[in-house]
Amino acid sequence: MIAFNLIRERFNHHRRIVYSHINSILNIKYTTAKSFINSIDQHMQSLDSLNISLKDSDALLIPLLVAKLEPKLSREWEIKTASLPRTALPNYVDFRSFMLLQSETHDIINDSKETTKHFPTNTSQKLKFVQILMHHFQLRVLSAMANISYINVAYS
Repeated sequence: MIAFNLIRERFNHHRRIVYSHINSILNIKYTTAKSFINSIDQHMQSLDSLNISLKDSDALLIPLLVAKLEPKLSREWEIKTASLPRTALPNYVDFRSFMLLQSETHDIINDSKETTKHFPTNTSQKLKFVQILMHHFQLRVLSAMANISYINVAYS
């Protein structure tokens, strides 16, 4: 028990842990939408477990994250948020939903590119192939909707 207390005293430095997660968020490099949002989520959840909420920091956090995106993706984000009232600021839930949609879209496009290499030739095979693609797309949409619902509940 004494050893455990010594370890906890040595390594349980709340401020250092919180700052480490915040610095990690600020230093995340964009590679893909999925890895970017997964990395951010990991640190946000860690901060949440430490009773640190960044909900009130969206006005600062979102522009910093958008600045890390590829120019095309950043432009798409600006187009998406242009529909907001001029006095409204997008929040992390909005940003996360946007990034998840980008990730899903990227995956679907890559999956369809891969499957069209082996596209069937006769009509019945084509029909079956389209049905499978539709089912695959529906599953991805349902999965994305479930993730968005979960996040909306978690950040409400």
